[in-house]
Amino acid sequence: QELERVEKIDPKWTEPLVAFLEEASPVELPPCLRLLARITNQKFGNAPKAWREWLDEYRAEIESGKFDRETVEVREATPVPAGEGVKFYEVEAPTEAFVFVIEGSTRLAVPADVDVQRTKIRWDWKGTRRQWEEESPAHQTVIHGQMTRTLSALPQETLFGLILLQARFTLDFLDEKKLLAPTTKHVRAALEMIEKAPASGWCSPMEGIRGAARLGGLDPDTELDFPKAPLDTIFFVDSGDPAGGRYLTPESLVAAFQRFNRFRRITVHALRFCNAKEAGETVMKGLAESSGGQYVWLSKPPTE
Repeated sequence: QELERVEKIDPKWTEPLVAFLEEASPVELPPCLRLLARITNQKFGNAPKAWREWLDEYRAEIESGKFDRETVEVREATPVPAGEGVKFYEVEAPTEAFVFVIEGSTRLAVPADVDVQRTKIRWDWKGTRRQWEEESPAHQTVIHGQMTRTLSALPQETLFGLILLQARFTLDFLDEKKLLAPTTKHVRAALEMIEKAPASGWCSPMEGIRGAARLGGLDPDTELDFPKAPLDTIFFVDSGDPAGGRYLTPESLVAAFQRFNRFRRITVHALRFCNAKEAGETVMKGLAESSGGQYVWLSKPPTE
């Protein structure tokens, strides 16, 4: 991720990147391949053998500083098929272990269609959820459906967790304080937690990320070197509103996350559910862009 931010990369990075290919996790592999293509101008994709053979041929030029990507022959190879990623809402991402972080505020109960929010919703209505649910499902209903699709398709070796963000947020739906395999019991418990969420709380986005890190084996209260922990991804459904936590402005929250994630390397896919372009948009975009994740505004229910 750091190398991708560099404007001009020394071709000598080719050798460590090629050596890293075969041990790279599903999350680490895509940026590694993008860097190799950018440095060398080759189109080998996920074909480690082709990269090794090419490097053997051009190693002397690279080490002597004479390598010029614009003058070398562009070659292609048949890439090794990659496994499908985990799909949640509009985001498909490679991951071995992830956490859903879901805002548990009253926003869960509002329609998932932004046009319905703008024209029909009134916070002081009585029984509004029942009135609109038949025509336009609430975010809570849509999240439940999307989680059902995601969890039912998970490979058994993939670990997952769930945090429902409230004033006192839940760190684990089964109180085991760790990531779990997608067994029938664990999936049922996670879906039941979303289905029965009271939609009455709130919590800062940063508190949710810290909780997810703890759940995934990355202690949020230490800056020491981290052991190999399973967590690599967060699917974050939130308004992005910074109010209520330890950081009260969008800029301070994003900056705090960048410091926090410098060595933890968690990819955050930020899915924002709010109808206004407010401070939350800055927060959610910042979380995604600074961690290599995707930002999506959930303005309409998914068509799938």
